[in-house]
Amino acid sequence: IPQMVSLSPAAGDTTVSTAVATVRIAFDSAIDEVALRTAGNVQLLEEGRALGLSDPAYDSDDNTVTFAPVGGLRAGTGYQVLLSSALGGPLRQSDYGWSFSTLVPTVVSTAPAADASLSSGPQRIQVVFSGPVDGDLITPQNFRLSSSGEPVELAADEFNYDAASFTVSYPSIGLLAGSAYEAIVSSRVSGPLGADLPDLQWAFSTQIPQVVSLSPAAGDTTVPTAEATVRIAFDSVIDEVALRTAGNVQLLQE
Repeated sequence: IPQMVSLSPAAGDTTVSTAVATVRIAFDSAIDEVALRTAGNVQLLEEGRALGLSDPAYDSDDNTVTFAPVGGLRAGTGYQVLLSSALGGPLRQSDYGWSFSTLVPTVVSTAPAADASLSSGPQRIQVVFSGPVDGDLITPQNFRLSSSGEPVELAADEFNYDAASFTVSYPSIGLLAGSAYEAIVSSRVSGPLGADLPDLQWAFSTQIPQVVSLSPAAGDTTVPTAEATVRIAFDSVIDEVALRTAGNVQLLQE
C-alpha cells in the first residue's frame, strides 16, 4: 500500500508563501494512476471550500504527484489536501491528507511612524508587511486615512504594491499644514487567519509653519510709503487654499 513520504508544503507549516505554486506528494511506491485522474479524487480545500486545480501530474520514476490551485494561494489562509484512498488501491482504508496555511501578513513598520511630524505637501504613506498581501485587498476600504475625523478620499487605482518588499503605498496625498491625521489598516488584509487581529491605527501630524522673515520688518517705524508689497516667508509649506480664502489675510490701517 503506497505511503506518503514527502510533502510540499509540509504538513502543519503555517508560514507557506503565496508564491508557492505547486503542491507535491511523493509516495514510497507506485499509486493507481487511473484513480489519480478520476474527478474528485484529488482536492485542495481553502477554508473548507474546494478549489479549481490543474490536472494532477504523475512521475512514475519517483512516484510523485504534483498539482496547483488555478488561482494560486491566498495570504493568511488555511488549506487542506485530500487524496482519495483509491490512489493506494483496494486495501487502503482511509484517504490521504494533510493541512498547511499561508503566512499571516502583519504590519512591521509604517512611514510616517506613529506620532511623527512631517512636512506638508504631496506624500505617500507606506505600510510594510511581514509577508505577501493579496492585491485585491489593497483598497480604500482596507487602507483608510482621515484628518480631524473627516475621511480623506483615496483613489483605488493609485495604490501601489511592491511584492519584493511587501510594501503598500497609499496614493499621493496633499497633506495640509498644521494638521492631524489618522491612518487605519484593516485586519482583513491579513486573511481569514488574521481576522481576530485588531485593525492597525496610528496618528501623525504635519508641521505648523513658522514665520522666518517679514518685510516690512516687525516693529519697523521707518517704512517708506513707496514700499507697496508686504512679504512673509515661512519655514515650510502653508495651506494655499486657506491663503486664498476671503478674510484669512488682512492688513489693518489704524
